[in-house]
Amino acid sequence: SASSARAAGARCACERACAAVGFAHHGGGLRRGLSRHGLEFSPQYIAEGMGNVSGGLETGSVYNGLLILELEIDLDRLARWSGASLHAASLFPHGESPSEHLTGDAFAVSNLDAPHTMRLFELWLEQQFGDGRLSIRAGQMAADEEFAFTEQGSLFVNASFGWSPMVGLNAPAPIYPQGAPGARIAW
Repeated sequence: SASSARAAGARCACERACAAVGFAHHGGGLRRGLSRHGLEFSPQYIAEGMGNVSGGLETGSVYNGLLILELEIDLDRLARWSGASLHAASLFPHGESPSEHLTGDAFAVSNLDAPHTMRLFELWLEQQFGDGRLSIRAGQMAADEEFAFTEQGSLFVNASFGWSPMVGLNAPAPIYPQGAPGARIAW
C-alpha cells in the first residue's frame, strides 16, 4: 500500500528502537506474545528534511515527520471468528509544509505533507470467505491504500506520483491523510 511503501525506509530503524526498549520484533518480548494471540502492533516513524535553494516563495529548509501507529487483529486467533480481521491506523503528521512555506506549488512537494493533528486514518473490519478468494471490508478506509496508486511512485519524493493530483484537487477523496466511511468487495 502507499503508506506501507512510505514507511519501508523507516521500518528497520523503528524495529531497532523497539527492540532496545524490550518491544522486540524478533526473538521474544511483548510483541511476540501479543502476536501469538492475533495482535500485531506496528509503530513507524518517517522523517524528512527538504530545502529550496532557488525560486518559489522563499529559500530555506523545513522538517516533516509522520508517526504511524497500526494495529492488526486476527479475530480468528483472538476470538475464533474464522476469516475475520480488524485493522486500525492512526497518523500524526507534523512539521512544516515545503509547499506552503517554500515552493508554493499546488501538488505538494512532500509525500508527508498534511495538517498537524493526530487522526484516525483507518478503522475497518474484513471478513474473508473461501480461503481468501472473497473478502468484504467495511469501516473507515482510504482509497489510496488499495486503489489508484503505484508502488513505484513511492520511490519519488514529489507527491504527484501517488494519488493523481488532478483528481485530488478537483474531487475530494478519502486519501492520505484522511479516510472516510466505505465498503469494498474483492474477489
